[in-house]
Parts: sequence; C-alpha cells; structure tokens
Amino acid sequence: GMVCGVMASTVFYCFSFGWSKIGKDLYTSYLLDAVGKTISMALTIPVCGRLGRKKGILFFLTIGVLSDAFAMPDLMLSENWSLEHVASLVGMMASAAAYGTLYLYTS
Repeated sequence: GMVCGVMASTVFYCFSFGWSKIGKDLYTSYLLDAVGKTISMALTIPVCGRLGRKKGILFFLTIGVLSDAFAMPDLMLSENWSLEHVASLVGMMASAAAYGTLYLYTS
C-alpha cells in the first residue's frame, strides 16, 4: 500500500508540474488540467466497479507509465499538438485516477 501510494503521488505530481507548457497561455493550460482531472475522476467509478480497487490502481499506473514512455519521442501530430502533449494529458488523467483510487482503496 505504501509503495503504491508513493508511486501514485510521484507520477501525479510529476505530470502536474508541466501544465504551463501544454497550452498557449496559462489559462488554457489550467483549463485542460481541470477537464483532464474531471474526466479522470469520472473514470474511477466504472474502472473500480469492473476491475476492483487494487487492479484499478495497477491499471491506471500502467497507463501512466506507458504514456510517460510515449511522451519521449519528438513527433508532431498537428501544427500545435505533439505526441508529448497527448501522452502527457493521458498520463495526467491516469495518474490522477490512480491517486483518487488509492484514496478509495486505503479508506
């Protein structure tokens, strides 16, 4: 439980520090952050219902680690969006869901 908590919070805060680079201005960046966290918290309910709390945390952490690996290549998907942007959004949502599910699992 403790190792999973440290992992979930580390990945969560690592993705949270990069929000100033996602949008063109700070307001767009934090709007994307709010939308992503809202989606991730809504995803915890069906995933926990289907997989259970423990496997749900592992599922979300796996997606977070994989999206961190996909954020490394310098590949442009469009004029404004790169693979790094998309992988960071997906990774942030997965890590926020793991963080929220961890709270459910330990309470």
